[in-house]
Amino acid sequence: MGMKGFICKYVAQSKSEIGQKPIDLCTIGHVFMGIVSYMLFYLFLGMYNFGIDKLPYALIGVLFWALIWEYVENFILAKTKLKIGSRKDSLQNSLTDVLFTGIGGIIALTTPIGFWGFLFLAFSLMIIYNQVAIHVMG
Repeated sequence: MGMKGFICKYVAQSKSEIGQKPIDLCTIGHVFMGIVSYMLFYLFLGMYNFGIDKLPYALIGVLFWALIWEYVENFILAKTKLKIGSRKDSLQNSLTDVLFTGIGGIIALTTPIGFWGFLFLAFSLMIIYNQVAIHVMG
């Protein structure tokens, strides 16, 4: 399978495919959520010295938060029509969202703030721009 076949099979190309295919416009948001939630868990564990190594527990906290978020998003926000599109994500999409949130946590764990953080942000903004352009232009 070439790149075009991969994109057609796994990446949302229209509004109706958002939340149904594994990778969509919201995927990069889950990476950012992983980065931010890792930092928050790391700070929380640092404020209260539990006598444990903070790094793995902060990453476990990120994955736990990702699972909670997927439940809230698909079972509470979708029912109350607060979720965009008001429909549940596919199982593939939910699992990919959790995976990419975890990847965000790993990025926060391994990437020093500075040049690499800026590079990641710039690359992410390019991806967002590209996805928005695809969805707006149809």
